[in-house]
Amino acid sequence: MPPHAQRTGRTSALRVHGMEDSLLGIYVTFGVFAVGGLGNYTGGLLGDRFGRERTAIGMMAVSAACAAFIGLLMGAPLWLLVVVGLVWGYSVVGDSVQFSALVTELADQSYVGTALTLQMAFGFLLTGATIWLVPAAEQAVGWRWAFAVLAVGPLAGIVAMRRLLRLRREHAPASAGAAQPSQ
Repeated sequence: MPPHAQRTGRTSALRVHGMEDSLLGIYVTFGVFAVGGLGNYTGGLLGDRFGRERTAIGMMAVSAACAAFIGLLMGAPLWLLVVVGLVWGYSVVGDSVQFSALVTELADQSYVGTALTLQMAFGFLLTGATIWLVPAAEQAVGWRWAFAVLAVGPLAGIVAMRRLLRLRREHAPASAGAAQPSQ
């Protein structure tokens, strides 16, 4: 969740629950960001075990679901909103590890640095766009639906990863079958 959106969404969520405790909001925000580190670490482990594309698809599916539904939880118990925020913080970062690893594995090795630079730049560009998009969406449709627009990105990513998974299967050498991650 973009920092600006997190800050304003956090304040609105606390207000809905009759609280204005900014310290609680700061702790929750920190937790959402910190759990992303765990998402990076375990995302790497999961990618090694089950395949990078499958792991990215799973992380993006969870992220899209959280984006689609977190706004609907504004009036739900605060603990539930926090749990969904933590799950989102975990999943929204866990797919990034897969993208970087896939770039290093699939790009022409003489262009890996350039490919990673472009991938990171595109990621930061998307982050910047969401920092702008969420407050604009909130003004247009309110908090209940503002974050749902962020589900489009992971859903498009799932389509792309499924295609990559299919292409890699179709072009994998027959002898590579033994080296494939467990199903």
